[in-house]
Amino acid sequence: MNKIEYVILTPEYTDKSAGIYALHVLCDALRKRGYEAFMATSSLDVQCKDLDCPNISIQEAFIKTFKGNAIAVYPEITPGNPLRAKHVARWVLNRPGLLGGDKEYSGSEMVFLYDNVFAPDVSNKVIGRLQPPTYRRDIFFDKGLKRDRTCFYGGKGVIDLSKIPDPDSVMITREWPLDRNALAELFRKSTFFYSFDSFSGILYEAALCGCTPIIMGDKEWDFDEIKTKTRLKDYGIASSDKDIDRVIKTRPLINEALDDMEKSFEKEVDEFIEITQRSKR
Repeated sequence: MNKIEYVILTPEYTDKSAGIYALHVLCDALRKRGYEAFMATSSLDVQCKDLDCPNISIQEAFIKTFKGNAIAVYPEITPGNPLRAKHVARWVLNRPGLLGGDKEYSGSEMVFLYDNVFAPDVSNKVIGRLQPPTYRRDIFFDKGLKRDRTCFYGGKGVIDLSKIPDPDSVMITREWPLDRNALAELFRKSTFFYSFDSFSGILYEAALCGCTPIIMGDKEWDFDEIKTKTRLKDYGIASSDKDIDRVIKTRPLINEALDDMEKSFEKEVDEFIEITQRSKR
């Protein structure tokens, strides 16, 4: 039986985006199972060096999908079907339309969710889940260092400095710290991490380093949704400075949940392959 190849459309690679990293993790997982899979990008020189996920140009991707039979995998931020693919798998990594892209997809697309918390916002039929553990536990872990500072982050939220109790709190941006190791080191030396982005992997990265993330609130996510509908729940994350005892008690549960996610993802990839390959015969 011939194996149909995959072309995954991605923005320029950066390890500071969990969504972009997830796309590359999927490519690596497909190739480990013997399937040809490629990352279609306009930034050919920027690659993920930790995974097996070769870049190809948009033109080459177009040839594979439009003129060939390759399955195109689009994140939810991609509008329409830019590669004119005959076969499309749509991977909803966040709320449709929140960061770009369409709020509703073609009925012919195979729609997969990153997390079931997005299900109420997807009008299309969902046929599977793909939730790779994108947290680098080899980088984000607690070293037991002295904690003498705090830090804060805006992300997809809006920063309100008046809500931060520490006037010397260090601001984290998409450009600084320069790399993940430096970010982890900042978290290891910070007591609290104030986040105006309520739904971001950086919250759990901070918690893995022993820092206490406190969600300052934003307009998109309610804390109860995170607590009840996501895989990592509210483990290690506080909704206020009155919630610290629970945070400390639940922090170890993050690693247990990530272990379960790793096991589940192996099965999810196998199911993704079975569904997408079968539907194209």
